[in-house]
Amino acid sequence: MKKLQMQLLDLEADQDKGEYSELCENRGARDALDGAIYDIRTLKPADVQPVKHGRWIIADDVEHFIAVCSECGRTEDSRAIKDMPYCHCGARMDGDSK
Repeated sequence: MKKLQMQLLDLEADQDKGEYSELCENRGARDALDGAIYDIRTLKPADVQPVKHGRWIIADDVEHFIAVCSECGRTEDSRAIKDMPYCHCGARMDGDSK
């Protein structure tokens, strides 16, 4: 944003001095810079949620190969979790958040 505003100010300063850079010669340059600045200013924030962090808890019953998500309690086959960096609830399985 600052770079665009500085470019626009430089363009206007060149025009005020009667100097015309290559950018000044392009009639749409000022409009393009103004449009880009407007677009950035009017962007709406993304609708995102904070990242949940969890971990797979391996059940004591190794005979049934069960892993439980620390966030939602969903169970998975503990033999398959090495290929599951995320639970179905969206938690990133890199350890509980503190």
